[in-house]
Amino acid sequence: MKFRPRLIALGVGLALAAVGIPTAVTGAYLTTTVTAGADTALGNWCSVPDPAKKANVYALSDFQSVGSSRVLIVPVVRSAQFASTEGIANTTDGLGVRLWGCADKIPAGSVRVSAWRGTGAPTAGDWSVAPAGGNLAAARLNPAGTLGSSLRALANGTDGQAIDPATGVAASTSRYSWLVDATRNRADKAGAVPACGGTNCVVAPAGAATLDSVFSGNAAAAPSGAVHGNSAVYLAGNYYAPGGTWPKTPAGTDAPASAHPTVLTPPAAGTNPLEDTTGSVLQWVVLEWTGAQVPPSFEIEVFAG
Repeated sequence: MKFRPRLIALGVGLALAAVGIPTAVTGAYLTTTVTAGADTALGNWCSVPDPAKKANVYALSDFQSVGSSRVLIVPVVRSAQFASTEGIANTTDGLGVRLWGCADKIPAGSVRVSAWRGTGAPTAGDWSVAPAGGNLAAARLNPAGTLGSSLRALANGTDGQAIDPATGVAASTSRYSWLVDATRNRADKAGAVPACGGTNCVVAPAGAATLDSVFSGNAAAAPSGAVHGNSAVYLAGNYYAPGGTWPKTPAGTDAPASAHPTVLTPPAAGTNPLEDTTGSVLQWVVLEWTGAQVPPSFEIEVFAG
């Protein structure tokens, strides 16, 4: 974890130095004003993970500009690379995201996060940063490339409405796992399940969520709903069966629509998880931010299991 100050004055720096805290390296954020004479109770500290040490934590400032938005697309598998930063109540043992930040006043802006079953391995030209040595958490798909553009079209609802002949299900429904959009709020980390009446339904992301509706920047906030201090946790869910087909009853008929958590299994030894098309090993997670001002301390952690 690293610490970020909300308000720092010369007196604060002197007070920190007096107790042996090197302000030049902590970058600690204080939530209350303190005086130079303070040597204890220096204020409420607000900490966020350090992306330099946790590759599955992504700062908004590192997102790539695409039109009026900033976008980052990462391949996610269940491995130590995508372990959560600290213990959370992940009751589904599945895919999820955690929004982190320190803000007395949450800036205007919106965020949307969606996940998508893969349909085949990306090509070399699809990457902005190709995975090296199996490090998928540090990889970046090019959002303007062929695969990146396809995933962004699914995320913004301009593609995926037609029935996929390979699955008999709408392309979006057969690939989509919901995480954060305008239907979510910080009162419930697992709520806001999209409506679906059966096999022919089209499930797709809604618009982006305003940051103040899905996020808490208060480090002292008690756990409630999605909120865990200065973070908020959201878990993924979907309607499809592995491979994007529609779930079946024991009699072989189409089962009633039933949402279920998106749970990943670790890649088998000797396999390439980027080739997975079941949605049970790999998910492409699309992170989107829109706003005039990028909050300097805002980050999105992606975890699996």
